[in-house]
Amino acid sequence: MVLLAVLVSSSAMAADVCVSNASEFSAQSANLPQVVQKLPAMLVTDGFLVTAGLKIRTAGDKLKLEGYVWKPGEIIVDDAYVSKACFDGKNFEVTLESGKSYSVKVKGDKSVSIQGVTFDKSSEAKFASIVEKIKAEQTKRTGVSSSGVQ
Repeated sequence: MVLLAVLVSSSAMAADVCVSNASEFSAQSANLPQVVQKLPAMLVTDGFLVTAGLKIRTAGDKLKLEGYVWKPGEIIVDDAYVSKACFDGKNFEVTLESGKSYSVKVKGDKSVSIQGVTFDKSSEAKFASIVEKIKAEQTKRTGVSSSGVQ
């Protein structure tokens, strides 16, 4: 009987948790990993090969992803709505309204990995510092100041 209860409990937890808006996120947040249970959630990495800041937040009833990435030869600034995010107990599959999708591996309560790069949970101040660093590099390269993502 105990084994059956464990198996039933394990199968119930194995179901994907999917959210596509702020209301669903709020209802399901307890079933999501701690690293993203509360919004806004900021994740950063600041290394030799990649400096990046990601912010997941609500925008009305939508979920929004702000991304700033600086890697050799390229600066990417992305501001997109999340179409759907599904968590299978270990990984997220995030699909943006633009059609882009990302696989995100949860590495514990305070970090995730995207394309082999570890992002750590951060404060708003650390996220802002990373964003300013990337914007400064973008201005240096283009000679045009970026007003940032709203």
